[in-house]
Amino acid sequence: VIQPAVDTFVGGTPTAADLTTLCIVVVGIFLLQAAVGWTYRVVSQRAGARVIQRVREDLFRHLLRQSLGYFVDRRSSDLTSRVVNDTLVFNYTAIGTALNLLRDFVTLVLLLAVMFTMDWRLACISLGVLGVLGVFLRLVTRRLSAVSKRVQEMISKLVHQLGEMV
Repeated sequence: VIQPAVDTFVGGTPTAADLTTLCIVVVGIFLLQAAVGWTYRVVSQRAGARVIQRVREDLFRHLLRQSLGYFVDRRSSDLTSRVVNDTLVFNYTAIGTALNLLRDFVTLVLLLAVMFTMDWRLACISLGVLGVLGVFLRLVTRRLSAVSKRVQEMISKLVHQLGEMV
C-alpha cells in the first residue's frame, strides 16, 4: 500500500501536501492494524473463556455422574488437575491454535496473492521452501506433543503432592 506512494516521491519533487497525505495514510494503516488486533484479542479471549467455562461445567457434571468406585481408583488431586489445568491447556492449544490458524490462513492467502502478482517464479520457489518447513514442523510438533504429555503428568503429581502436604 505504501510502495506506490513512496515511488512517486523518488521520481519527482514531492510537495508538502503529498508528504502530509503519505503521513496520514501511514498513520491510518497503523491505527487500523492496531484496532483490528485489539478487536481480535478481545473477541478471542471472550470466546475462549466461554468455551473453557462450558468444558469445565461438562467435566464437573461428568464427574458427578460417576460411581463411588471411580473415585476410589483415582486421586482427588488428579481429578482437580484435569478440571483446572487440563482445561487451561486445552484453551491455549485448541482454541488458541484454531484462532491463530484462521488468522494465519487469511494472512497466507493475501501474501500469496501479492507474491504471485509481483513475481510468480519467486512465489513458486517460496512455496517449495514452505513445503520443506512444513515437514520439519510436523516432526517438531510430534516431539512437543510427547513433552507436553509428560509435563501434564508432572503437574498432576505435583498437585497430588501439594494436596498431601497440605
